[in-house]
Amino acid sequence: MNDRVKLVLASGSPRRLALLNQAGIEPDLLMPADVDETPDKGELPRHLALRLAQKKGELVAARAKEAGMSAIVVSADTVVAVGRRILPKPELQGEAEECLRLLSGRAHRVFTGLCVVSARGRSRTRLVESRLRFRRLSHDDISAYLACGEWRGKAGGYAIQGIAGSFVVKLMGSYSSVVGLPLAETIALLAGRGLSRARRMGGARRVNDNQPKGARAALPFVSKPCPICTKPSVERYRPFCSKRCADVDLNRWLKGAYAIPVVEDEDEDGEGSAPERES
Repeated sequence: MNDRVKLVLASGSPRRLALLNQAGIEPDLLMPADVDETPDKGELPRHLALRLAQKKGELVAARAKEAGMSAIVVSADTVVAVGRRILPKPELQGEAEECLRLLSGRAHRVFTGLCVVSARGRSRTRLVESRLRFRRLSHDDISAYLACGEWRGKAGGYAIQGIAGSFVVKLMGSYSSVVGLPLAETIALLAGRGLSRARRMGGARRVNDNQPKGARAALPFVSKPCPICTKPSVERYRPFCSKRCADVDLNRWLKGAYAIPVVEDEDEDGEGSAPERES
């Protein structure tokens, strides 16, 4: 990948940025995409997630091109659904309460569409599906969660990486996808576009086609909020602030709290998983 090619995250989401940082990747730019997220009539949740992810990626890629920038663009969109019913990303407390009451004690699905647009304008997409079940939420549970405010703007009215993580009794799929960016799929698509993930959590490395084989240029460390306690991260334990928080994260993975392999079967609506697409 040429030095002039930049990596752009088409999102202003701190959680998506933190996930990329966790994978050892530091975007050069953040360029949020403002798109209409209203579902089309009869549109299925999985199709909406893919459509919006690709729309965001292509919009930001076009903006980068207009600015004379050669860039690889990463975009994503997350949709929470109960059956075929698409839940909103509430800004009003009443909407969030309706979502929580609907999710209480029942299973739902989280679809995250992912799109990577190359510097030549070619896009590749993937869809990741995760299945979750909430415990039954009491009136006090819902009231306390609404008061904390972390539901605002989140798909389905909750953030699994926050207090709502205590609502989840079962997760099948990808934890990072539920947060907002499926890491394994993102790394795979970026590798196909010439971006090599650092083997250690020391920052992003961009491959320069004009350099000798094996040459790398690391981006400087930029402190971000620790995903465990939100304190400023330190370079040694990046993206965490301390060994303690890094160990907490590791223990979550070992206990299976983040990701459990999905059993391959059909959706409730009769559709299987969506394959990778390139356009």
